[in-house]
This record gives sequence, C-alpha cells and structure tokens, in this order.
Amino acid sequence: SQFAASMARIYKVRPAQLQNSVLFQGWSTAILQGLVDKLVPVVFPPNAVILEAEKLGNCLYFLCSGRCEGVHAGNKSGDGQHRVVWGSGEQLGIRSVVFAEPQY
Repeated sequence: SQFAASMARIYKVRPAQLQNSVLFQGWSTAILQGLVDKLVPVVFPPNAVILEAEKLGNCLYFLCSGRCEGVHAGNKSGDGQHRVVWGSGEQLGIRSVVFAEPQY
C-alpha cells in the first residue's frame, strides 16, 4: 500500500545506525545493508506495551524516531522500580534475541 511504502521510507534504519551498535560493530556496510533491507518498520501508539518483563521476546527494535519509556518494576513488592527512556538510534529487545533470555 502507499501508506506502507511511505512508512518504510520515513522510518528506514540505515547501515550507519547499526554500526553504532555494539552488536553490529565491525560488520561490513554491505552485510548491514542486506540486513536493513529485510527490516520492517513498525509504529506503536502512545502507551503501547512493546516488551514485558520476564517474557521471552522474539524481536529486536531499533528506534528511528521518537522515544520509548521502560518501567522496571523491581521486586514483587515494587521496591526498586525505576524508569528508563530510550531515544532515536537506540535498541530494545537485544537480550531476548541474542541470549534467548527474558526481559528484566
């Protein structure tokens, strides 16, 4: 669709963005280009839950625009709760994808 094509152009991840990531440092531009060609842009509405603690994810998200807030609940009684804000150029979900471990 025309909307999907527009989204793909606007929110396209570039190889240079991946090269800044620890995960992709040292990869050639050609390999990174092949990877970004397979990525699909996703837009989440405000307050959407993208990842949940203690659940194994299956996606790695690259923030191309905007920001995302994470709330770490701490222990079961709520002690130690803290917030983290990620911005453009950062990734979410790397732990689940690389180590096959749940989010924390």
